[in-house]
Amino acid sequence: MSPVRELEWRRWLQILRAQLAAAHDEAAVARVTLRGLRQILAAAHVALVALDALGDLQVVWQLGEPQAPIDDALKVYLQRGDWPRPDGTRVLAPVTRRGRRWAVLLADAQGEFVVGEGKGLALAAEVFAERMQELDRQRASGVRARIDRKIMTQLRPQDLCYQILHGLRSLTGYDHSAAVYVADGVSNRLRLVAEQVAWNKSKSNRIGMRVELRETDVEALRAGVTCGFDRVGGAWRAWRGRASEAFAGAVDVPGDAHTPAAGSLLLAPLVSGDDLHGVIRLASAQPASLADYEADLLHRFLPQASVAIRNADKTESLKESVLRAERKHAMADLARGVAHDVNNALGSVLPVVQQMQAEVRDGVVKLETLGDDLARIEDAVATCRRIFGGMLAFAKGAAGRGARHGDLRRAVDSAVNILRASAARHGVQVDVQLTEPLPAIAGAQHELEQLFLNLMSNACEAMPHGGRLHVVTSAHAGERAALRVVVSDSGHGMSRAELARVEEAFYTTKTHGTGLGLAICRSIVGDIGGRMAIQSEAGAGTNVTLELPVLGALAVEATT
Repeated sequence: MSPVRELEWRRWLQILRAQLAAAHDEAAVARVTLRGLRQILAAAHVALVALDALGDLQVVWQLGEPQAPIDDALKVYLQRGDWPRPDGTRVLAPVTRRGRRWAVLLADAQGEFVVGEGKGLALAAEVFAERMQELDRQRASGVRARIDRKIMTQLRPQDLCYQILHGLRSLTGYDHSAAVYVADGVSNRLRLVAEQVAWNKSKSNRIGMRVELRETDVEALRAGVTCGFDRVGGAWRAWRGRASEAFAGAVDVPGDAHTPAAGSLLLAPLVSGDDLHGVIRLASAQPASLADYEADLLHRFLPQASVAIRNADKTESLKESVLRAERKHAMADLARGVAHDVNNALGSVLPVVQQMQAEVRDGVVKLETLGDDLARIEDAVATCRRIFGGMLAFAKGAAGRGARHGDLRRAVDSAVNILRASAARHGVQVDVQLTEPLPAIAGAQHELEQLFLNLMSNACEAMPHGGRLHVVTSAHAGERAALRVVVSDSGHGMSRAELARVEEAFYTTKTHGTGLGLAICRSIVGDIGGRMAIQSEAGAGTNVTLELPVLGALAVEATT
């Protein structure tokens, strides 16, 4: 390269650096670089070529029409480092990113290039790589800040795990799958709580799966070192850390017709002190596609992720404890409320049975009277059975804890069966209008039952001198399919001051209330991705409007 030409290149490289500093995304950086290269080289075609997830050549960005085929020589270089033999019609320069060969910058001449143009292209590739690495650093800082903000919002543990996986994908570009496992806490087991399959953008059906850990793997993970594996000859081979290949196989996503087997794997332990809280797994499709750069990047997030998941898990455990305590309190209230109704039902049965026994002893049984007496006994027993059946369904609670779909009609009927006799005694008319057919709700059955029992019980208590409790459903046309349910009463309502505080934990307007009922209702609705709104006015009753996400198509029509 002549001194004059070298000076031209240096001046252009200074201009390129200034232009790239103003480019804030990868596409803009590539466009500026390729446009400048085509101009300074007077090239017919310039391109950035990399390997895709399947290991095939991919033209990431280009300008002009290629003058020669982009053949497997470039593929061999990107995979093994064997540099293709140069000629006068094409110049090439490697681009290093994230600690390894990432791509190739190439330019095709309109005729032939002069000797030395490849050196200028190599310098441009270094400038291009520096800016791309700076974007990577900025993205890492941005993702970390975003996860910090999410942690401050005190998300549920599972939601927080998915936020971490989303952030790691934008940083590492893993193209197969990622997952978070949490420690069992009792034994050497990990439980899968969040998983993304990036390959086909599908939802994971393996949530809840458990993996047994060998003691040697537990000790290796407690060391806090991110472990790396590559698939060689169909088996995992460790290249970093001391975790076993058997552990890598246990947490691997099995390949099938829709998802190929992973080729590269990173396993990052979540530890604090000597405690192992979980493991983050990243997988890419090709062997050696996850290396030291990704392992070090992931390692920088581990302390933050470990503390966040541990705190979120503690918060969830506390919430479950409060929920159990509130259920017990609610059961005590229900027991006191229905005792009068059960006593009345059984009290009406006792004299009838005594009369029937006397008639049998005296031999004066009349069939028509016997039929009426048995009908009265049947009604009383049915009342008791309905009350106790509803209470039993509510008290079990955990029976449907694993299922994430609920039957709204069953939940409402359970609450009505428990409250009906008490409501009638206080002059409360219960009016339920549920449309047909009702879709399944995206929430656990026991949570739906507690939700409606709390809301309807509150409504009844707001009408000590009688009134009307109304439950009605309708379709909700919004961002996604949801069922709108309105629970309204004609009770004493709330003032603006009371309404502003009614959902605060431990705030109550009741003499013997805990102040947890509506807070837990809000929590239940929020956990399933729904919404709850309360409207009330002193002396004019209260309306609670729920929007509950449904599973599948919404097949209800608005009621009139």
